[in-house]
Amino acid sequence: MLSNTVVGMEIGKRSIKIASGSFSMGKFVLKKHHVVETPDNAFIANGALNPEVVGPYIREIFKANKLKRNNVHVAVNTDKAILRERILPKAQLDDLRNISKFEIEQFLPYGVDDFVVDYKILSIDSEDGEDVLNALVAAVPRDIIESYMATSKKCGCTIKSINVYSDCLGKFFENYLPYPDENVLVVDVGASIARLIIFKNNKYFASFNSNLGGDEATKLLARNQRLGIKEAEQNKISMGLAMSSDLFSKNSLNEYISDDSVLMTDYCDSLGAEISRVINYFRTRKISGIIHRVVLIGGGSEIKEMDKYLQGLLGVDVEYFKKLDKMNISANEAKNILDNIGKIAPAIGATLRRAENE
Repeated sequence: MLSNTVVGMEIGKRSIKIASGSFSMGKFVLKKHHVVETPDNAFIANGALNPEVVGPYIREIFKANKLKRNNVHVAVNTDKAILRERILPKAQLDDLRNISKFEIEQFLPYGVDDFVVDYKILSIDSEDGEDVLNALVAAVPRDIIESYMATSKKCGCTIKSINVYSDCLGKFFENYLPYPDENVLVVDVGASIARLIIFKNNKYFASFNSNLGGDEATKLLARNQRLGIKEAEQNKISMGLAMSSDLFSKNSLNEYISDDSVLMTDYCDSLGAEISRVINYFRTRKISGIIHRVVLIGGGSEIKEMDKYLQGLLGVDVEYFKKLDKMNISANEAKNILDNIGKIAPAIGATLRRAENE
């Protein structure tokens, strides 16, 4: 059984997201959430955490917000993770991990013993009259996992599970997408990576990673306006606007009259092309494979009018994830959760992944 109080956490390049709650009748109830800036030098060159920096920092966050430290579940946010969908023979659970290691070894840049390998069974299918497992196999460098464990010691937290980020995100949306009869493409724009995940009738179908994270928009802005990275990031957040330049006019659009507004259309065009590629992939994989809706989350997607701009490019409904009807949220959280729900989704998903395995 899970402890009554459970904490999910995701440490990103820009911010640390924490979701605290409990399970009631098998359902997660969100009671607290926090989004705080990631400290400088939180990561070292290989993408692992720096425990000497992150450990004490997280300890203070938990202490200041009176968060329980004995039941923490983590979503590992790294571009070093390798994910592959593989067909595995039906076998005893004890044998599946070894089979998974064998299957993913051919995709690894170095020895499998340097990775932590896990799997998730997506479906049981039939191939040549035999049952087979359609599985998502994941491998994360061992030194990254060990850096999380070292950080937990420094911050005094007991990490009960470490989960792949995309798997946590998938579990979140399997529970909370409000479109059971639609095919939905979730686009999570983080700092370094944009993750594109297809859900067919609210069930995971496939996922893709792109290097078009929000940092790419910042770099474009820094280059075009000859700014430093930090100043460009601030301008992107405060003044970034996705709108066709021929429509942008202070004579015709009274709400956008500032001469300082920053048009982010080059970045949005590139991201739109990536989304279109995934939509076309789904169309070729499934009969009548139509993506009905694109849902945006993540801090990098918060450029003003980005949803409307992408909808115009794609010809598909595009929206930010704001529909929380299926979520159980405490009264205090309900007042301020809307702006951050897309950011803390993987942290909530980490607790749901753990509950699934209990």
